[in-house]
Amino acid sequence: MIFAGKERGALELVDVSALVGEMLKLLKISVSKHAVLEASLGQGLALVRGNAAQIPQVVMSLITNASERSAIGMETSGYRRRGSAGRATLMDELVTLS
Repeated sequence: MIFAGKERGALELVDVSALVGEMLKLLKISVSKHAVLEASLGQGLALVRGNAAQIPQVVMSLITNASERSAIGMETSGYRRRGSAGRATLMDELVTLS
């Protein structure tokens, strides 16, 4: 990954929803066994200018960290019940800021 702007990767227009959709199977098996991953991905959303090789790395890192944090939080709070799980949700939508 490129850190602190020291290098510039190839920027291109990326359909993040499609990219994440392609990763869902891998993401679901990567989360903690004490977490559930849900996804609500839009279609036809605007493309994002970015590095298509780095976006999957960032998404994987965010989901892995969220699922691990969820499992740790359940253990330290004493909340864990048999069959209970933390929940991570991937969602995208078009938002207009004014």
